[in-house]
Amino acid sequence: MIIKRFSNLCFHDKLPEEIKINSKITLKKADRHFLGKLLRKLSKSVRKEQDIFTVFDIYVDESQIGDVQIYENSPEELQIPFLWIDRSDNRGFGIGTEVIKGLIPVFKKYGYKTLTLEALKNRVPFYKRLGFKEMNKTGKEKEKGIVDMVLTL
Repeated sequence: MIIKRFSNLCFHDKLPEEIKINSKITLKKADRHFLGKLLRKLSKSVRKEQDIFTVFDIYVDESQIGDVQIYENSPEELQIPFLWIDRSDNRGFGIGTEVIKGLIPVFKKYGYKTLTLEALKNRVPFYKRLGFKEMNKTGKEKEKGIVDMVLTL
């Protein structure tokens, strides 16, 4: 495994540069210069400075329409802190579903065993349809409206 450091953030090179989800949807690793600036702003209070992560831009027919961010919590566990589809005219067509379904075999191939995420309460049914289960809460209660979920790969 190779990890490249960029401005106190570690980029995970274990995953491929490009993932073909289907004939229309492709994921490409995001530009690191832009990414470093963005993630420092978005993740300062949430993540440690030396987290190992990858961000893929989501393309449909060569047009970027969103992003998916992936953190490695351990050598066997990944977390998706966000999956974002830009503009409402791109939503509701199953793109998010296809992205998650397409990533699962890739994650398995690279030896990951579990995938976790924090879902907004109204998105829990979406993730349950993909096989995620609600995790038991331990320690401090989660923010109201946020549900921890896990998928065994």
